[in-house]
Amino acid sequence: PFGIAGQIGWSRNSEELDDNIFGGDTLDEDVFHAAAGVRFTGRWGRTWGYGEVLGGVGYLNFNAVLQGLPVKETRTRPLAQMGGGLTFVVGDGWGIFIQADYRRMFLDEEEDLQSGRNDVRAAVGFRLILD
Repeated sequence: PFGIAGQIGWSRNSEELDDNIFGGDTLDEDVFHAAAGVRFTGRWGRTWGYGEVLGGVGYLNFNAVLQGLPVKETRTRPLAQMGGGLTFVVGDGWGIFIQADYRRMFLDEEEDLQSGRNDVRAAVGFRLILD
């Protein structure tokens, strides 16, 4: 029931900042992450539940236009993530899954102006089952 889990991912957020305050400025933020850890899996017929705890790094990439000037910043920070989900075995060697995770990225308060970043994510998809 215990195994090793790994994850590589990417997320993007784009915002147009309020014209009245910032004059039409934009902010694009990309977060790339890689993590590994342990997973516990329980099986109940054709439904497999799992929970996992992962640790790794996140790479933040900020691109902005502020007062007409381009600004680019990057950061690499440690992260911890825990979550779980269900895989519904549909056919021979494949299934459909749902998953939810909480991720804490540990930031440098002096450089990043906050001590951490909290993200919650949900995913639905297809999974190959190599059992």
